[in-house]
Amino acid sequence: MNTNYNPPSRLTAFKKVGSLALVMIAVAGSISSRAATVNWIAVAPDVYTNKADWSTGNLPAAVDTAVVGNATVTNGAILYTNNPGDPLPTNLIGTLQLGNNANSSGLFTMASGSLTISNAGANALFPGSGNNSIGTFTMNGGNLTCLRQASTFFQDFLVLANGTGSSGTFTLNGGTANFLCGIETGINLDALIECARMAETIVGHALPGKIMHGGSLTQYRQGTRA
Repeated sequence: MNTNYNPPSRLTAFKKVGSLALVMIAVAGSISSRAATVNWIAVAPDVYTNKADWSTGNLPAAVDTAVVGNATVTNGAILYTNNPGDPLPTNLIGTLQLGNNANSSGLFTMASGSLTISNAGANALFPGSGNNSIGTFTMNGGNLTCLRQASTFFQDFLVLANGTGSSGTFTLNGGTANFLCGIETGINLDALIECARMAETIVGHALPGKIMHGGSLTQYRQGTRA
């Protein structure tokens, strides 16, 4: 009988424990980075950077959806600026919904600082996303960037009045708005092109429409994918 027994060294055991610890840290990190819906719960207008005004007690993170005008506080208003003596706000979020609940209203007024709304999905900035809601984004200063992180960056990212019977507005009075994405206009360009071609058939000669002869939006998208 072989009675030799070689117990694992302390170093080997430490390596195993260390590996387990690293796995646990990685899992914890992935859980903390999950996207969340963060509701604006202030009943009176207030500055964006007041953590107590958000349902999680923290500012919305880069993967989160910030909602102004929700089931908790139906009518919400945010002033995106800095209090005297405080640094200019700089924030990154995944999605911003203004007036997301039915019959709600969300008002977002940007006066200074920078705000980036970015994700790899199809939508990011939603003024008037709920039915019969009102969503208003007014820009008086600062720097706003809407960036779609996908090869099909031209698809809808800024969507106005997406809810039935809703009202959505984006007003640029000052500052800089960078839209590295598509903007939903509610206009079907392909259908308009077909109407123009039909008009040519009716009148019996070519018409000087630039969009019609330049190609449809569908053709442009197919060419971009290729």
